[in-house]
Amino acid sequence: MLTFNLARCCSGFALLLILLSVVACRRDDGGVIRINPKSFSAEDEAAIGRRLLSERWRSEDLNIIRPNSDAFTDAAFVYLEGLTRALIEQPSVTRRDSFDWEISLVLDEEAHAYTLPGGKIVLHTGLLHSIENEAECVGILAREVALAEQGAAMAALDREVEDNVTLGDMILGNLVPLDHIIETLPRLTYTAEELIRADSLAARLVCPTDYQELALLDAAGRLPLAAPYRLARPAEEGWERIFTQRVSACVGADSLYTGRYQEVLDAYVPN
Repeated sequence: MLTFNLARCCSGFALLLILLSVVACRRDDGGVIRINPKSFSAEDEAAIGRRLLSERWRSEDLNIIRPNSDAFTDAAFVYLEGLTRALIEQPSVTRRDSFDWEISLVLDEEAHAYTLPGGKIVLHTGLLHSIENEAECVGILAREVALAEQGAAMAALDREVEDNVTLGDMILGNLVPLDHIIETLPRLTYTAEELIRADSLAARLVCPTDYQELALLDAAGRLPLAAPYRLARPAEEGWERIFTQRVSACVGADSLYTGRYQEVLDAYVPN
C-alpha cells in the first residue's frame, strides 16, 4: 500500500484508558454497549483503520491494485500520493503525523470512494475515470482527507457498529469477528452536518492552491444520483450553496497542469 507519515505507536496509557472504558461499559443484562467515538484518540483511529483495511483486502471479490508490484500502475500511486501529501501537510490538518495516510485503489467500474478512520482512503477506478481534470481529483481527495481529519469517518463507522466495544477490541488487538463490519465499509454514510463541516475544511485545503475551488462540485455533480459515491453522502438541499460560499474568497485559478490528470489516467490507471 502507498503509505506515508507513519505514526503507529499507541501509548500504554491510552490503551489502558480504552480498556477501562470497555470494561466500564460492559453490561450484564445483554443490552447494547456504546462508547462515545470521540473518546478514541487519533492513534486509536489509526489502529482501527489498519485493522479494517487488512481485513477488507482479504475479500476475494475485490480486485486490488497494489503499489510496488506493477510498473504499469505504480506511477498512479506516486501521482496521487503527491496530491494528497500537499493537502495533509497544510496547517489545518492536525492529524498528519498521527494517522497512517494511505491511498488504495480498487479496480472497479463503480464511481466510488470512501474513507476509513485513520486516513485510509479507498478510490475505485470507476470514480477516477469519471473525473475530468486534476482540480476535480484534488477536490475529491480534499473531501476524503477532511472526513478523516474531522472524525466523520470514525463517527460513520460507529453508527454502523451495534456494539461498538468491538472498536476497543480492535485497538487492543483482540480477536473479534469483523465480517459484518467489513461488509458495511463501502456504504458508510455521513450526516449533512458532517459533510458541510468536512467540506468547509476541504475548501480551506483547496483554497491556497492553483485549482478551481468548485471543481469538487463539478466532479460530484457529474455522477448519477444512484452512484455509490453520491449515496454515501446524502447532503441536504442547500449544501452546494453553502460550499460555494465557503470558497467565495479564494483566488481560484486554473492549474498549470490542467492536462496532467488525464495523461496519468490514460497511461497508468486501468479501466
